[in-house]
Amino acid sequence: MPIDFTSIFYSTSPSKVADPEEGAELFAQQYSQSPSIDIITDFADFILESTVTRPGDLDPLIQAALLISRNVSLPTVYWTSDRPKNAFDEVFNVDFRDKIHSNLSISETSERTEFLRGSFIAGRARSLGLVTSPETVGAVGEGLKFADEVIYNSTGEIAEIRALGACLQLLGSAGKLIELFGERFSVVKVIKSLEEIRASAGDNRLVDVSPWIHATYFSLIQFCFAANDSSLAIDTTKGPFEWRDRTNYALSRLERTVDGQ
Repeated sequence: MPIDFTSIFYSTSPSKVADPEEGAELFAQQYSQSPSIDIITDFADFILESTVTRPGDLDPLIQAALLISRNVSLPTVYWTSDRPKNAFDEVFNVDFRDKIHSNLSISETSERTEFLRGSFIAGRARSLGLVTSPETVGAVGEGLKFADEVIYNSTGEIAEIRALGACLQLLGSAGKLIELFGERFSVVKVIKSLEEIRASAGDNRLVDVSPWIHATYFSLIQFCFAANDSSLAIDTTKGPFEWRDRTNYALSRLERTVDGQ
């Protein structure tokens, strides 16, 4: 029996954020009635799709997924003949992580939408403690063109798209990256890489990707790491809109600076 994820996890009021605990409880009730691996994989797809359909609701959705994954009372599901009984979190974590990795695998410019979606959600999933991996962390270093982390040696538009993806991950989880990998992602190292990328890109938009991600993010990240705005780079999860509000604030600061205000 399929589950209507939208009615469970999204608030009906545009001015109200969905309650992660309430969503997790409703999901557990419906899932327990007819547990299946299809529901788990569909749930992973639903979270990925929300990066486009409801990006403002991504945080409470990830928080709900984390609560669900920690619910040990959920029924097990059949996966394969070798693994006939599997806990929800075992299946979900593998499927969700694999789908993010798939989105972060880019070889053609036509795959940029999927890549940026994967980058966007990888950052928030890491920050909120749902999932992280060497592949998602490595994508940041590759996008920033760290000299000691050139994995794909991307050039042209692919390199530009990777750089934008790195910025999205930084916006979503800069604080967590500093906390977990302080030497690898030091403020000095990140800012130096961003300055080099911006210098090579000029003032024009790098890649026409979507309304919510463009070349000014390179400047935005530098604002987040600037000495006077150091708190902007730390993920505090004060509320589901906290990181988005922080981003909008930094972007408005950037625009006023560009306009000479």
